Amino acid sequence: MMESEDDTPRISIQGARSFGRAARAKADRQIEAVDVADEAGVDRDSLWATMRRLPAGVTVVTAVSDAGYLGITVSAFSLASLDPPLALACIHTDSQIAGAIQASGGFAVTILDGRQELVAEMFAGRAPRPDSAFAGLPHRTRLTGAPILEGGLAWLDCRLAHALPAGDHTIFLGLVVAAGVAAGHDDPLLYFSSQYRRLAL
Repeated sequence: MMESEDDTPRISIQGARSFGRAARAKADRQIEAVDVADEAGVDRDSLWATMRRLPAGVTVVTAVSDAGYLGITVSAFSLASLDPPLALACIHTDSQIAGAIQASGGFAVTILDGRQELVAEMFAGRAPRPDSAFAGLPHRTRLTGAPILEGGLAWLDCRLAHALPAGDHTIFLGLVVAAGVAAGHDDPLLYFSSQYRRLAL
């Protein structure tokens, strides 16, 4: 869901290095009103403008492929059920990681800390991506073998339960087989109006 126009390095309002459109967004820019209706479905731009008004936590979804580790920044992630323990992530069907999740039968989700903007940018393709071993990027694995990134607020390790086609995305529903919370972390990285945000604590 997070898109970039280019890979030009910028300085974000949080003072961390950032790249692309998210870094150029201004908190005080004029917001245009949108009011559309269409029985066949609203147009892409109107839908995107509307959904940008919903703040979302930022996660990195990872999986194992034949070539090594893969990861992608995802804001469309949610708990689906407590009993049984199910979580879902929506990933573009053309993404490499979509095939890796299907083939490996699992994925991990790291919920990013407010200081991990650069990590989000790396996996969004707006900063240099890590290599297939995630060398230099602290991580570990649990039951599925998908990498869990260190430094996040929390994480989940999921066995794939269902893959549901949903337009240009696939909804991956996973059974949570391992989960954890990092001690001392309470400042999530948020995404709102095409810009990274942090809670005012």
